[in-house]
Amino acid sequence: MENKLKPFSKKAKSLKLGEYEHYKGNKYKVLSVARHSETLEELVVYQALYNDHSIWVRPLDMFLEKVKIDGKIIPRFKHINSKNVKKTEEWTQNFIKRYRKDLEALARK
Repeated sequence: MENKLKPFSKKAKSLKLGEYEHYKGNKYKVLSVARHSETLEELVVYQALYNDHSIWVRPLDMFLEKVKIDGKIIPRFKHINSKNVKKTEEWTQNFIKRYRKDLEALARK
């Protein structure tokens, strides 16, 4: 049985990969846009560029929303550069390959 997913939204397709700064000052690297397995909600996959470099997901709409700080409306995350995007794309492709191998191994059990 084949699943027919709708294409990603224009917002998801236009999200730039690369580095972003959170309004509180920490920096992150956007790795990809994904879908929630149950709801199909679009999620941003991003990695902290500090401490343990943990990987996070956040709903796309929340990632792109604006917040009010000290009376000013500013983006929650501000894109600061797209350098190293090729490395990000390579990381994403390697992650997908590993994930597929894991799924294939589970299917054989």
